[in-house]
Amino acid sequence: MKIRILIITAALLASIWALVPTFAPVVAAPWGAPEPIPLGIDLQGGMHLMFEPELDDAVASAVMRDAGWLMRAARDDQLEIDSIRRTPSDGLEIVSDETPRSVQLFVDDWHGGFRYTGSSEGVHHFELPGAQRQVIQERAFDASVAALERRLDEGCFEHRGFERIHGGYFTVELPGLDWVPYSNCH
Repeated sequence: MKIRILIITAALLASIWALVPTFAPVVAAPWGAPEPIPLGIDLQGGMHLMFEPELDDAVASAVMRDAGWLMRAARDDQLEIDSIRRTPSDGLEIVSDETPRSVQLFVDDWHGGFRYTGSSEGVHHFELPGAQRQVIQERAFDASVAALERRLDEGCFEHRGFERIHGGYFTVELPGLDWVPYSNCH
């Protein structure tokens, strides 16, 4: 029984001896304790956040915006268009009795980002090329990073640089989150 208490006491003292530099580095130096254990960002009171902007939603939203814009432009040009719909693949279907060539020229003149793929029974099909899709996604990604950075700055949160990760993700580290009164922020 005495040996068990002695072993537990020795283990407890060794643990304290190893951890003292972490909490009081100045005290530890005289007896040669090991280097302090570096605390990760979470143990320092901070966070490591990972975000994935909805890039496909940004493309769908841009296509819908373009459809509305083209519909208004068609009215201004007095081109007879019944409707413009976004396809599941983020293309456009333009319903019109106009000739395929006149609809194609209209879209090319006013937008240029969609490629004509054919017509059938008064429905004219256009697709969004991959390069155009990528441009929209890059802009949406950059806008997401800028919006988050602006919000962190407005909230007076210290943050470390944003890092883009493969696959449309980005990360940011927020070291120790200490509240700073807004009046002292700027």
